[in-house]
Amino acid sequence: MAKIANALTISEIERILYAKNPHYETRSSTAEGVECRRDLHRYSGQAYELTTEILQLRFAQSGQSPWKILIVSERWTAGSPLL
Repeated sequence: MAKIANALTISEIERILYAKNPHYETRSSTAEGVECRRDLHRYSGQAYELTTEILQLRFAQSGQSPWKILIVSERWTAGSPLL
């Protein structure tokens, strides 16, 4: 598994994501031969809120090396969101 935590790789991922989806609103798109899929899950409890985002990028063009990236991010918020 390759490390992707460098500025150049992250900027390339962002460029692909925003190429056809500038406001990052659609759940799936294709840009520069890369299939992008985004899933968002939310849970609100009495004392916290959890948001999980799963981002999948897949590149599979003939004659090129295929690759796939799965990025999972989560955000926790303390307190009730309804208060």
